[in-house]
Amino acid sequence: MFSRLKAAWNWLPVFLRAIIAGFVLLQFGSIVTFLPLLGNLKFHPEIPWAFPLTLVILALFGAYFSGWGPPASTRETRRRLARASLPSRRTWFAAIPAMVFGIMQLVKSDLSKIGINSDIKTFPFAVRIAKEGHRGEPYDLDLQAWGADYPDPVDFIDILLDGRNIQAENNNNNAYFNNATFNNRMQSAGRISNLSKRYAAWALIDRDVMKKQAPLAPLFFRTVREFTSKRVGCYSYQPIYAVMNFNAVCIK
Repeated sequence: MFSRLKAAWNWLPVFLRAIIAGFVLLQFGSIVTFLPLLGNLKFHPEIPWAFPLTLVILALFGAYFSGWGPPASTRETRRRLARASLPSRRTWFAAIPAMVFGIMQLVKSDLSKIGINSDIKTFPFAVRIAKEGHRGEPYDLDLQAWGADYPDPVDFIDILLDGRNIQAENNNNNAYFNNATFNNRMQSAGRISNLSKRYAAWALIDRDVMKKQAPLAPLFFRTVREFTSKRVGCYSYQPIYAVMNFNAVCIK
């Protein structure tokens, strides 16, 4: 049985194996880093002991992707891919996890089929964020994630695409999209207080900017599952961060 599973796994293309492995690691990491927080709510909640423990877990993940730990056969590859290399031709940035590498390789392959040669360059997360936010940084494609701070279209479309927000550093508009027509439409939509009319105006902007300009290429929307014991009560959902409201949860 194991040999068949191994053969099936080896049969899959490398980029697909990278995506699957990265997804599993991402989900495992989310659960592992979430458990200390739940435990902190039950045991000595007056002491934030979950914070340093979570940092240790994140450090172990970072060490793994830098070449530490088994399997020995992938250490050199992890060490090599977790470090920046000199760019050439078209350069674009992305984060380190295996799922991301799989996506990058797939995009690179697709671009090559239409005659566009590209090189992949990776950075530690903080360095990548700084480079993305620097106006004039030489890159063509940038792979990243975005989570809104509050439930309103302005926190997606305006924050990410309004050219009036572009500054020298710390930009969220990493496409550096600056179109006067759409800037004015975003400004007008942001002033509408009637929710139905507001959402309709932003929906039209979303449709038109993606249809006519396409500064972004959405890949997927991640969903979150939460498992609680029977003792957990007062559950309510926080739609922005996609987790339970920790200030409302209680023990039955």
